[in-house]
Amino acid sequence: LGIVYGDLYRRVNDLDNLEASIKYKTLAVNATPERHPEIAMRLQSLAVSYMDKYKRSMDIKDLEIHLESANQLYKSAIQSPTASPQDVWSASIAFTNQEHIFPPQDILEAYTAAFNILPSLIWLGSSLGNRHNMLIRSNVSTFVSKAVKFSLHELNLSLAVKFLEQGLSTTHKQNLQLKDDHAMLQAHLPILSQKLHNISAQLQGSSHLSNSSVSYHALANERQQLIIDIRKNPKFEDFLLPPEYAKLSLAAKNGPVILLNYNPEQTDIILIIKPKFPPSHLSLLHVKSSNIQENQQILKSALAMLKIHARNKEDRKNSKIDTDPKVAWNLLKTVTDWLWACIVKPIFDVLAEHEVCGGRLWWCPSGPFTYLPLHAAAPTKSRFIQSYIPTLDTLIQAYSEKTPDVGNSILTAIGVSKTLYMPPDGIWADIPSVEEELGKVTGLFGGKSYKLQGPEVSANRVVEAIQSSSWLHLACHGEQDPVDPLQSGLILYEEKLNLGQILDINLPKAKFVYLSACETAMGDGQLANEAMHLAGGFLSAGFLGAIGTLWSMGDSDGPEVAEIVYKTILGESNTPDVNMAAEGLHVAVQKLRKAGVPRYRWMPFVHFGV
Repeated sequence: LGIVYGDLYRRVNDLDNLEASIKYKTLAVNATPERHPEIAMRLQSLAVSYMDKYKRSMDIKDLEIHLESANQLYKSAIQSPTASPQDVWSASIAFTNQEHIFPPQDILEAYTAAFNILPSLIWLGSSLGNRHNMLIRSNVSTFVSKAVKFSLHELNLSLAVKFLEQGLSTTHKQNLQLKDDHAMLQAHLPILSQKLHNISAQLQGSSHLSNSSVSYHALANERQQLIIDIRKNPKFEDFLLPPEYAKLSLAAKNGPVILLNYNPEQTDIILIIKPKFPPSHLSLLHVKSSNIQENQQILKSALAMLKIHARNKEDRKNSKIDTDPKVAWNLLKTVTDWLWACIVKPIFDVLAEHEVCGGRLWWCPSGPFTYLPLHAAAPTKSRFIQSYIPTLDTLIQAYSEKTPDVGNSILTAIGVSKTLYMPPDGIWADIPSVEEELGKVTGLFGGKSYKLQGPEVSANRVVEAIQSSSWLHLACHGEQDPVDPLQSGLILYEEKLNLGQILDINLPKAKFVYLSACETAMGDGQLANEAMHLAGGFLSAGFLGAIGTLWSMGDSDGPEVAEIVYKTILGESNTPDVNMAAEGLHVAVQKLRKAGVPRYRWMPFVHFGV
């Protein structure tokens, strides 16, 4: 009844209807038990009515009373222990949407509560595709951007890093849970681990529980209590909670990490210079949505002119192939010049103030920055060796979880020069240099390598190779699916190996993967805050490092770049070191640049991970 009166108020703007709405909603809240599953929804609804009254009040005292009432109701809704994750998320969004009205500390606490509930919003046990779609429907990317911007405005840089990392890593972390990657929990608390798995699996099927004696909310309460019990144990105090900044800053132990937060009004840069060192903030007020979109469009136009695979099939169909290539080269230079002047150089200037003028550097982009070639903006003389990471945690785990090679590293080189797999809008061109590329790579590794080619390259054989090899080289076509990124994949002899399949593989020996293929490092257009592409997928699956391409590379460049990369990786001792892959790519790209190779041929090569 209160909701009906509230709707009537909005239609006819009669204060009597608003008073009736508050009256009946208050009665409903007072009649609802504290642990009732719908209490959060009713508290939020009442808060909305008080906000309506606040906007109509003329008396200062009334304003303060209505605002405080709404504030307490929103906070109670967000803190409700039995509310569904969806209700807590909804209340958090409604509360933080009015961040300019309520006390900043309350807003920061609301953002924190929302991020704490995020892992439960996408239920453990749901398919990766469903979780990915849930993140889009919940508008997580926009929420993350707002949370980071507000935290920076309040000068809470550490919290901003936490929020941005939580948004970037949500799908990644959910995937690890799906694969039972809570290894510590299983090893130390196996009974609790099994209970959590069972309850989460039942919750995933909760839509079928309406007529069952086991209620959704009873299960939700049981899962919440179980997580509380798990957190009472040493080493599990932060189980399923976002890591604190002190831990996240460990990602910068071998060089600075640069996080880019996109907001339509401005761009915020957060620099983690070194572990446990306070982050630095750089606000780029002149880098707005319009500037970014303009340069994205210039980049797409240049790639279309050069007949390079664009971000989606419509762009490919509309490719203009009769333009002088120098026009396209100049457009690419326009983009990199803008990136250098407006984004990269200001960042390098801040690093120079901290006496960091070269060495390893990691980009951790979000939003539309996942599409822009930040690594290509620096001049040839730059001493930075640049890499990308999808999340801070990806790099931290890579540093901590794997043991060094002890002489038993095996490289598998897989190549498909001609595929029978047909895309819906054309055919795949042959890749004549695959044989040469595989020969150079296996020749460098010698007896610790083997090749898989032509008809042998089936999904099953590739999966087996991925599981058994420390080092993996893939020379084939690749494709990014901008609608469903989990359907992005590597084009094999007769089929496609999808990202979803790669993420489901257990990789106990994985070290490094070289994706000598097309479109293996392009981000997802819909879920821009997630690294849902092939190179990022291999990192999520367990590889420590990866080399991929942003778009179709020149076929003749593949063998030359691969040879330089692997020579650098092997070094004088002929022992592979995954930490040298980024330097190897840097050397190879610098050689292309100094030789005067057109920009579009060296720009697409990118390194991910350690």
